Amino acid sequence: MSLRVNLMRQDELRHPSGWDRADVIRLASLVGVVLVAAVIGLLVARQAAFRAQLRSARARWAVLQDRNAELVELRARMQRDEHLLAQLRAWQTTRVEWNRILGELPGAVPPIIQVTRLTMLGEIDVPRPAGPRADPADVGPPRRTHKLVLTGRVVGARADEEMEAFESRMSRVPGLADRLESAPIRGPLTRDANPTLARVEHQFVLDLPLRAQEVALPRAGGGGGATP
Repeated sequence: MSLRVNLMRQDELRHPSGWDRADVIRLASLVGVVLVAAVIGLLVARQAAFRAQLRSARARWAVLQDRNAELVELRARMQRDEHLLAQLRAWQTTRVEWNRILGELPGAVPPIIQVTRLTMLGEIDVPRPAGPRADPADVGPPRRTHKLVLTGRVVGARADEEMEAFESRMSRVPGLADRLESAPIRGPLTRDANPTLARVEHQFVLDLPLRAQEVALPRAGGGGGATP
């Protein structure tokens, strides 16, 4: 029978690889500290990068806000200009081409008729709400009315016949014929009472009313606070 006696103390024991338990624990602790420091450094770096991105995003947002405000103002201005332009076009479509009519009048007046006064009249009828609580949107559009009034005299004993022919000519004047509301309206002829005249003259007043036209104004609104 053989006996094996271990005469080494516990603190003198060595690992076969040359590392004892205390060395392994110290190494593991050091590795853990290094890993924690690396993770903290990575987090700090990422946080710094995020802050830089946030500052850059805020700067870009400030620029975009300024541009957005400019764009909103431009759009509001464009809408106001378009509304004004639509109003001007609505009024333009109801205007009378008096220059064309006046250019055609000399060819419609015979020598026996003398026009001593020519008056062009125009009125705008703006409907008003029926009451203080009435909705303005329910009020109809404005209406434009025009009238041409000729005052003059006709010479000769056949004044009535000459005036009828004159009225017929006036109802065919280009630019006027397609806008007449009715046939020319003539008041009664009045004979000139001057006894020194060697010829018979009659005074006349001829009304040529034009059709009333509605002004198709655009609705107010369309606001300037829209965002793009």
